[in-house]
Amino acid sequence: MDELNKYRIVNRYRIIIVFVFLSGLFISWFLKSGMYEYTIGFDKNASDIVGRAEEVQNSLINQVLNLFNYVTSAGDFISFVLPVLASALVILFIKEKSGLFFFKYVRNVSYRKNIISNILIQSSYSGITFFMAYFCFFIVGIILCKTAPEVNVEAFDLAFGQGFSIGELAWIGYLIEGVIKCFIFPFIYTFFACSLSLICKKTYQCIIIPTIYYFFLTIIISIGLGHVDWSPAYPIVSLTVAGTIIQSVIPLVFPLILSIGLILYSYAEGNKL
Repeated sequence: MDELNKYRIVNRYRIIIVFVFLSGLFISWFLKSGMYEYTIGFDKNASDIVGRAEEVQNSLINQVLNLFNYVTSAGDFISFVLPVLASALVILFIKEKSGLFFFKYVRNVSYRKNIISNILIQSSYSGITFFMAYFCFFIVGIILCKTAPEVNVEAFDLAFGQGFSIGELAWIGYLIEGVIKCFIFPFIYTFFACSLSLICKKTYQCIIIPTIYYFFLTIIISIGLGHVDWSPAYPIVSLTVAGTIIQSVIPLVFPLILSIGLILYSYAEGNKL
């Protein structure tokens, strides 16, 4: 691996952001799945379970340790935090674009082409690193969750056949869900933020605009208009709620088009990308 890619991957900003994301996944699962309630918060002296507290506790823990509960318990955390964290990785692109580091490794090639190429590279690294964090979380879930999921996920059955979501291979569906949530989604939002950096002067603007876009339109479309399937948050919640795999990625098309438009606008304005 060359020095440029080492800088892009082994960077304190990326490491901190991914650590926050991975830690948040486990904390969210522990607090929301029922694990806290049935472990640390479990009252073994409750009058209705005296004499069989350990048996009841183990039974309750086994009930919540299924893959559906494991994955969905981290869903709220992902939907609130991932847009911000993915957009925040624009910091790496801006530092590389504006610093001498960039010019040290790029010679005799179109500056604009390299900027566009680096946007795609940074967005890809963003998707890969968030997905790898999710994959670590997912593997722990595979190891811990011995109970088969009891909830039928419509999207999985539409894609793979009736009853797939509660079968032995249900983990494949949850892994595909992770690709959409934690690779495609952060790729698009990092791409969005990097595209904004071509016309915005302040780094915080490149982070806050995609964040506002995500939360404002989610509230307006989901709550105001009642069309959850068109909201920016739908790719994160769709597979375990309703819809299909194709439907889950449709809301990501608009920010992608908007990002491309920002790049073209910067060209049209004659800005030195």
